[in-house]
Formats: sequence, structure tokens, C-alpha cells
Amino acid sequence: MPSSIHELPNELFDQVLSFLDHADLGRLGLVCRVLHAKCTPLLYKEVTLTYVTTRRNMNIIDDPMMEENNEQPQTTLINILKTLTE
Repeated sequence: MPSSIHELPNELFDQVLSFLDHADLGRLGLVCRVLHAKCTPLLYKEVTLTYVTTRRNMNIIDDPMMEENNEQPQTTLINILKTLTE
């Protein structure tokens, strides 16, 4: 019988972690380096990005490249995301 949670087989430990929500995984990852290493891949397994355009943040944008190319902020964001996923 394992004397520490760190000594559990990986398959069993992964099963236990699968019951935790995102916030709890983040908190558990702060406990120690071993738990951080086990929780981090699960925290970033799925990433959701949300982009909200409002009139206010459209006026804040001051990007000379965007003005030169006459691009909209959404196009610039899409190009950045494409670059990151390639």
C-alpha cells in the first residue's frame, strides 16, 4: 500500500484527478512540484479563447500595421491564432 499520494500508480492518480474541476486542479498544482507536474497538463488540455468587440475597445487599438493594411481587429486576431496553431 502506498504511504504517500505521490506513490500511487499514474493511472490511478489520473483517475482521481479527473474528478476535479479546473479551479481545484489549479489549487492542487500549487501544493508541490510533483502535483504541479501532474496537474498542469490537465489544466491546459483544452483552452477556450473569447474575443469580444465593443465600440470602446475598437477606438483604443493603435496599431500602425493594421492601419497600413486596412485590416480589422478580428482579421489580425485570426492571423495570430493561425500562427500559434501551426
